[in-house]
Amino acid sequence: MKKKLYQLLGLSLVATLIMSTATGCFGLKKEKDEDSDIEISEEIEAFDSDDEEELETEEGIVVTTAEEFVEAIAPETEIIVDASYMNLTEYIEEIWEQDREGFNAEHEYVQIEECEDGAQLVIQDVEGLMITGATDQYADTEIVVEPRYADCLKFVNCNNINLSNMTIGHTQQGDCMGDVLNFISCHEVYLDTMDLYGCGVYGISAKEGSGDFMITYTVLRDCSYGAFNISEAEGGFIFSDCTLTGSLGIPYYDDGENSWVEFYSCTFGQKETEGVMFSDTMYADEACVFSEDIENYPDPEYDPEYDEDFENEYEGDEGFMDLSPENFNLVFPEEYGLEGTYWDANFRQNATTGKLAFFTGEENDYVVIEFFDDGTGTIDMYGTEEEFTWKYVENHSVELKFSNKTWKADFFEEVENEGFVWMQIRVDNEILWFM
Repeated sequence: MKKKLYQLLGLSLVATLIMSTATGCFGLKKEKDEDSDIEISEEIEAFDSDDEEELETEEGIVVTTAEEFVEAIAPETEIIVDASYMNLTEYIEEIWEQDREGFNAEHEYVQIEECEDGAQLVIQDVEGLMITGATDQYADTEIVVEPRYADCLKFVNCNNINLSNMTIGHTQQGDCMGDVLNFISCHEVYLDTMDLYGCGVYGISAKEGSGDFMITYTVLRDCSYGAFNISEAEGGFIFSDCTLTGSLGIPYYDDGENSWVEFYSCTFGQKETEGVMFSDTMYADEACVFSEDIENYPDPEYDPEYDEDFENEYEGDEGFMDLSPENFNLVFPEEYGLEGTYWDANFRQNATTGKLAFFTGEENDYVVIEFFDDGTGTIDMYGTEEEFTWKYVENHSVELKFSNKTWKADFFEEVENEGFVWMQIRVDNEILWFM
């Protein structure tokens, strides 16, 4: 990772940012370091002191139930969650089943929408919303949802959002398809003293023009895909004194022309280290602590033992397909050239156990992907065809964007067989290997 000199924002400024009123203004300016191609932030515009003084004397709305929480959401509002454990699902799904259309028509800033296995809360078009736990300890206030496909909290087209002193996650562990916090087209977001845990796909997702995020003293842990997903962003993302650990995959950052990600005094687990320490597009200062238990790229250990989940498994010589990291080199797909290529899935691998199962190619037991020259593509997966758009991201990855999901593909070349290039895509708890 490229190291460089930096100017760290003072703690007093961070405190001012977190505690300032929701009516403040957050501005990030960038200055390019002469010796680096990574842009780092130089200053953050402080809040007006009169606004901060007003917030200290103004009482917020205290809520103790899910219904009170939902009904309190509005612009320029401070919500104090005075509950040790708040499950939003029962109230949300009661609305969904009884009168979702009436509820959505009557509520300008809160909507209930369907997800694959239930319903989820959407906070939209809100500016100046603060949600905080009743104490300064995130363990004292926990907000949860039950559906695995639901985002715990989803924000759309919001500005000046401040979340602090809370733990947020899903009640069920295992594979999830919803994020913990999902921000779409949101700006000026402050997260302080939070614990965001999986099985959420990502602890924080920020997409479609989101930017100007400040995350401090926050834990992002145990997520199904990675600590965060930042794509198509507009603005900066600054992490200070945070811990990112325990997720099954690396953090995802789509390096945009007008976005940047920086870490100050943060601690990283294994996969989080792999995603950040070797990145040429994210900056981490010298006070960050990285895991020593890392690999050159994420790849579960090969295990050829019998897997009862698959009928067509491999039980032969374990040396036939050794997936140890030292047997592969990263391939830069943009140099390799994906335009006009066709990829056939050879086998799938359990992401938890590493066990392999080979595709037979019969009775819809196959997956094929084709990349076209115009940035579109098709996938035929188990007999179902879908279209997607694709683009190169980072140095060794490609993003496949479908109508309802986004995948990332990585590429590796066998050390012993030059020219044998594999494409790897994770789908839920399986890793698909294509050639």
